[in-house]
Amino acid sequence: MKNTLRMFIVGLLLFSTLSQAQESEFEDTPYFSGMPSYKIIDAADKEFDSYNFFNGKNCTTVEGKKFSRSYTLKEDEKPSSDLQISRNYAAAVKNMGGTVVFEGL
Repeated sequence: MKNTLRMFIVGLLLFSTLSQAQESEFEDTPYFSGMPSYKIIDAADKEFDSYNFFNGKNCTTVEGKKFSRSYTLKEDEKPSSDLQISRNYAAAVKNMGGTVVFEGL
């Protein structure tokens, strides 16, 4: 009985360690961090790529290093609104000395 309980506890500790490792497998980009109630589930960094940014009237293609992150809501957390997330990114751009050229969803 003691061995069964001991193996169960070891199994729980191993599962907990593996779960924590999976959650911390990906990191935020050097420029932006995700909302506190979300975790990164996928990430891809490319040394050189392009992206089309919409400025309210047309698209501007920017080339260079590209960071991509996919987030999901953490368990038992409340989701942020689209406006809250958008404002969070706009504030980060301004704090880095950048200019927000378009705000909208």
